[in-house]
Amino acid sequence: MAQQQQSPRSAPRNTWRGLPDEEVRHYLHQYRQDLATIDDDFRLDEETRISTRAYLAMLVADGEREWARRERAAQLGVPLDEERFTPAFLDDLKARIKLDELCAYELGARLGPVNAAGWRHGPCPICPSQRRDCFGVFVGDETRQRYKCFSCGAGGDAINAIRQAYGESFVQAVERLARTGGIALPEVPRPTPPRRLLDLAKDGAADA
Repeated sequence: MAQQQQSPRSAPRNTWRGLPDEEVRHYLHQYRQDLATIDDDFRLDEETRISTRAYLAMLVADGEREWARRERAAQLGVPLDEERFTPAFLDDLKARIKLDELCAYELGARLGPVNAAGWRHGPCPICPSQRRDCFGVFVGDETRQRYKCFSCGAGGDAINAIRQAYGESFVQAVERLARTGGIALPEVPRPTPPRRLLDLAKDGAADA
């Protein structure tokens, strides 16, 4: 059998997620062309043609999902990987977490009872302020829970509290909160590594 030559058009042995935008566009265009013309290649036997067509269709579908993911992240103005968390998912996640308990456990906040406005106050666990009531957690509405230090300005929602406590990224904080709340995370797509299978199939047909 003749030694197999690497095609100059071969994609790197990588996942779609690891490729820069220009390479995703480049290989996706190639795979679409291959899929559109595979039935015209008389060098392939029927079995090879069927299996290669199916694999190319899978590569194109994976590439299109990855490109759609990047477009969604750009439209939302968020980094890649954050786009998988929809606003509805994040709202549900934060509503299931009792923020006052989270701040007490993760930040070490010592909070007083709930006042008429729905706030629990206490000293700030983040800054060295001596004011006893500069830190507050609003618990009057589970869909609008938030914390705020009126001295150092630290504040936010449950995700911010986790990031403050652990120095984690947005994605890591969401994953930690989901585990705490027993909420299933959106699935992370695991696309097929893009390879020039059509070139390999052609080489195999030529060597047969």
